[in-house]
Amino acid sequence: MKLKIQKVEGIFRSIVLSKFIKQLFLLIKPGLSESFLYVLFFLIKKKLNYSPIFLFFEIIDKIRPKIGLKFFRRYKFNELETFVVPYLLTTYFQYNRAIFWFVKVIQSRKESCLILKIFSEFSIILFKQAGECLNKKKEYYEQVIVSKSTKKFKW
Repeated sequence: MKLKIQKVEGIFRSIVLSKFIKQLFLLIKPGLSESFLYVLFFLIKKKLNYSPIFLFFEIIDKIRPKIGLKFFRRYKFNELETFVVPYLLTTYFQYNRAIFWFVKVIQSRKESCLILKIFSEFSIILFKQAGECLNKKKEYYEQVIVSKSTKKFKW
């Protein structure tokens, strides 16, 4: 029996933060994502006088969806039918989806520096209660409501 050892990042010892660093690792050169994130956390500590790890988790908690969609296909009288079933996501998949959305929004932003992209998205989500990530969450919940109201819904 093999044991899975999850790698955590160096300073805060958080698995969710290490997943976020891995996703940022795909955007920029190796080794820079962790240092960029620590510089950003230092700036947050200086400018806002707030704990950066609590800020990070507060933002991820605002983004993460609680409900997921599962698609089922089956043949009935030689016709393919698709059922969409909403279900509760585990916290692992909630955080994965939130981090995925957040990284996609960071990629689409037009600022030149990665630190500015992340900091501006953090501030928009925290202070204005708006942003592309929250819009994605609203669109996702609208899909859940639509799939719940169709005739093909099966609980």
